[in-house]
Amino acid sequence: MLTRIGFFIGMLWFVTYTAKSQPTTSGRGIDDHLLIKESEKGLGEQSSSDVIGSPYLNETFAKGEVYFDKGNPTIVQQARYNIYSDWVEYQQNNQTLVLDPDQRIRKVRIEDHVLIVDKYPTRGKIKHGYFTLLDSGKLLLLSKHVVNYREPQAAGALESTSRPAKYTRAPDEFYYKLGSGELKKIDNVKDLIADLPGNSEELKEFVKKEKISARKKEELLKFVQYYNTL
Repeated sequence: MLTRIGFFIGMLWFVTYTAKSQPTTSGRGIDDHLLIKESEKGLGEQSSSDVIGSPYLNETFAKGEVYFDKGNPTIVQQARYNIYSDWVEYQQNNQTLVLDPDQRIRKVRIEDHVLIVDKYPTRGKIKHGYFTLLDSGKLLLLSKHVVNYREPQAAGALESTSRPAKYTRAPDEFYYKLGSGELKKIDNVKDLIADLPGNSEELKEFVKKEKISARKKEELLKFVQYYNTL
C-alpha cells in the first residue's frame, strides 16, 4: 500500500501512537516531525508491470538519512527517490511510506545522492521540491531531474495493439543559488554571469576558453568550481 506523509502537527494522539508502535531509529524519528496519512491518489500505475520505464532515480531501495532543520538525522534503511512524483519513498513495517518535500527538511542523503529541499516556480505556482546537490560553496549548483508520464493509449484505427503507459526521462534542469539567496534556473551562461557579483570579465574569459554550455552538467560543474575559487 502506498502511503503518503502530510504535515498535520495538531494531531498529537496519532504521533504518540506511532511513536510507541514503530522501531527506534537514531536521531528524532520521522513521526516526531510528520504525520503519516493514507494516500488517496490511486497511483497503481507506478507498480504495474505493464508500464514501460521507471519514475525512480534508482529503482532499488538503499540506506538513507533524513536531515531536518533541527536535531540529528533520522536513518531509514530502505529509501529511493521518485522523480516523477517528487517525493522520497521508504519502507517501514512492510509498508512503503512517502516523504513529501517540505521546508523543514534540509536534505536527504541516499547513498551518494544528496537531495535538498527548496522552493521554485513551476506551472505558475511556487512550490517546494527535491533538488540534487551537485556542488556547494558560495555558489551552489543543483539539478532537477525530470520524468514525463504518458497514459496508456488504446489502439487507433490503423493500429493492431494498444500502447502501454510509459515513463520517459527528460534532460535535467539546472539551478543555482548564491549564498542564502533564492534558487534560480540556469537558462544560459550569459545571464548566469550577469547575475553573479564581480569578476564578470574573468568569468566570460573562462566560459569562452572552456566552451561552457548551460545544458551540460560537467561543464556547469567546472564553471561553478572555478567561480568558488575567486
